[in-house]
Amino acid sequence: MPDLARLHDISLDYKNEIAESIVTLLIIEFARNLSKIIY
Repeated sequence: MPDLARLHDISLDYKNEIAESIVTLLIIEFARNLSKIIY
């Protein structure tokens, strides 16, 4: 039987990393669109 608490922590870290990279991508896309609007 695996340590469920440890597995839960690992999956939370994984989700946080995914969320951070998604946010980063969204910010980059937003900045790109903004620069298109400005210029």
